[in-house]
Amino acid sequence: MSPLHELIVNNRRSLRYALGLMLVFAGGLILVLKALNGASGWL
Repeated sequence: MSPLHELIVNNRRSLRYALGLMLVFAGGLILVLKALNGASGWL
């Protein structure tokens, strides 16, 4: 088990924060991709 994984397991709040951050990042990335697809569709 890597040190980072042990750190996350020991700190549940950090895990929840990291998961929330990843969800927000993934959501933003999907929105950007959809916007780019829509923009290319207009051209």
